[in-house]
Amino acid sequence: MKSFYLHLLLAGLLSWGSSSPAQTPRKAASSPAVPLAAAPADTCWTGYLAGKIPVTMHYQRDGEVLMGEITYLNTRHKTPIRLRGTIAEDHTYHLLEFDKKGTITGILIGRPAGQAFIGQWYSPTTERELALRLVKKEARVASVPMRVNAAQLYGSYTYRYGAAGRQGTFSMAKVAAGKASFELMAVTATPAHHYAEVPLDTISLTGPAFTYALPDAPNCAFQVRFYHDFVVISYTKGECASQFGHNATVEGVYLKTE
Repeated sequence: MKSFYLHLLLAGLLSWGSSSPAQTPRKAASSPAVPLAAAPADTCWTGYLAGKIPVTMHYQRDGEVLMGEITYLNTRHKTPIRLRGTIAEDHTYHLLEFDKKGTITGILIGRPAGQAFIGQWYSPTTERELALRLVKKEARVASVPMRVNAAQLYGSYTYRYGAAGRQGTFSMAKVAAGKASFELMAVTATPAHHYAEVPLDTISLTGPAFTYALPDAPNCAFQVRFYHDFVVISYTKGECASQFGHNATVEGVYLKTE
């Protein structure tokens, strides 16, 4: 059990030094605007957790980023739950179940292989682990596009692995045309509570992504990519150990909550 949880941490599943706010915009590399396109057809699956809990799952993919839903068919209302995640370099899918407040209620890790999706489901609060076995389902799901326009980027984003687990917040506001301010902070799980923090700063922004290097540590840099209701933050230069607390990282998937 603990080896599985350690694997999640080492895989970067997704937490945050300090200086005064900048008075002039940072030269952050910003990706050009991309025209919005119709959402592609989702990949759909059906099967069981632990061989007895019926579920359906679907997702769409943009590069290595995933967005979809999972539905537990043994529940009264069969309410779909958000899935947001990424695909690792070894082709393993890491999907996070989010509630509307940004709490991660479940973690799915697995790989699709032909007509099957085999993996594990894990609870970050109870540490319960269940086998996941799905088969591909021919179905059409009406999903919203993953890409966003400029007006949708601003707001507050968060994730938390339960009350005692890792958590992080990211927020961005419009300053002027082509300019935005942002700040982020993440903290490791109890009892350590080590922090990774990027204080409020102003950047140039012309598209749905930007790359930022810490002002005093250019070899600690990360990219922020915006999607429908979440952001994915990942390092482009990861020499950040001396800038953040022990095991603290800004990397992760953050759900938009405001």
